[in-house]
Amino acid sequence: MKTEELDKKIGMPDIDTEWAKFEKEVMGTAKPSPKHTFLKSFTTKAAAIAGIIFLLGGAIASAVIVIQNNDSQPQAEKFEYKPLVEVIQQKHKGKETSFYIVHYCEGVWIQHEGEKGHIEEEYFQMAFRVAQTVMQIDGKPFTQKNLPRMRNSHLKKIELKRQDGKVMVNLITQLSGGIPSGVTGNAPRIQTLFLFPNGMLGIIDKKAKAGDWQHYSITDWDENQWGWSVRKEMERGCHRLGYKAYIYASAETPQQYIDRATRMMDEMGIQNYELVKDLPIAHWTDQQYRQWAQLQKQKHPQYDWRWLFDQLPESLDGTDLHDKWHIVKEVYGVK
Repeated sequence: MKTEELDKKIGMPDIDTEWAKFEKEVMGTAKPSPKHTFLKSFTTKAAAIAGIIFLLGGAIASAVIVIQNNDSQPQAEKFEYKPLVEVIQQKHKGKETSFYIVHYCEGVWIQHEGEKGHIEEEYFQMAFRVAQTVMQIDGKPFTQKNLPRMRNSHLKKIELKRQDGKVMVNLITQLSGGIPSGVTGNAPRIQTLFLFPNGMLGIIDKKAKAGDWQHYSITDWDENQWGWSVRKEMERGCHRLGYKAYIYASAETPQQYIDRATRMMDEMGIQNYELVKDLPIAHWTDQQYRQWAQLQKQKHPQYDWRWLFDQLPESLDGTDLHDKWHIVKEVYGVK
């Protein structure tokens, strides 16, 4: 489940419409606990509005931005004439910030220090705050005053590391030995759809735990106001070798939604999928939420919705939270 989606479920302000909240809650978020899988899958909807996706990579999260491109044209052809690096200025609340924009094609190796990294298959532009970044090309430094005169098609690898409070970015145009065999693409090869009783739809980029109705990302059957839909979520990986989808339907999910999901698989040409039906799903009464919140308050007196979310049973229907979370707030005495 994405951060801003959980906000919405429990009555927090909408991150999409409150940039200040976005910066505070997302850019300033500490490294998520293992159960916070919704943070890992965060940003699809935010990207559609702001045109950016933040890499939640610890210390460099506030400096590195990835820009998503949803165009379906082949990447090498689409970006053939883009400059490798350019500088733009962005103004927010009267303050202007300069960014390096790095353009690249599908297949570039992205590597953070100490990690194998991945072959990029989804995002083809990356931005770095000029004031917080040291740029290099093939190990040689450059600044916004002497940008390299190269195209995005020249780039083979991006190395990222943190040093002296800044992000060190090395753009590599020549690879000796190529990309190691253990480095794989980042487009999803496994996805799980969640079919809720009320028709709501969820998705996550892995094989989810059957019966866990808390950890997922909200998506839509049809294209929403941000131009996103479940089909676009699945098109990210569904035509790649080894792809498999799982469809999880609760015991209360109407057959019409199950039929719609399987029909969509056929229409998209996804043959490798598995339907799991009649999974148990739980609902709490107002009194059960109140008693649960009172118990949590004894353990953790300060209101912290992230901590509280971790205490919820996974079998509880996550789509109930929007209508019930006000009870938890009342117990904690917050608005």
